[in-house]
Amino acid sequence: MAKKAQKGRGRPVKSVIRDRMQQIVDALGSAYGYEVYKIYKQVFEPVDIRSMYYHFKRGVDLGEFKQIGAKQEKGGFTWGRESTHIYYSLGQAASHKANSDLQNKVKELGFENRGMLEK
Repeated sequence: MAKKAQKGRGRPVKSVIRDRMQQIVDALGSAYGYEVYKIYKQVFEPVDIRSMYYHFKRGVDLGEFKQIGAKQEKGGFTWGRESTHIYYSLGQAASHKANSDLQNKVKELGFENRGMLEK
């Protein structure tokens, strides 16, 4: 006999952080994690980057985000000369869209909607 899940136990499925991340990804069309983090900390309250990556992983599991590709970027990073940028877009279960205020703030910060990247 299967056990019935008790109400109020475990981590909640909904997350304010993940909802805001969905709005940012919607404003950009597609984005990599650190890019979303940079916008999030300037538009909303500070958040730990590890929390952001957790929410991307959880969001992919829930269908709120989908991983659409990865690119090797070369540059002068503190950890070396290369970085892998994993790009995300909104998934089928995404329920939060960017409003015009957020889209304007994203543009003011120097980011633009790049649409969907090719897989």
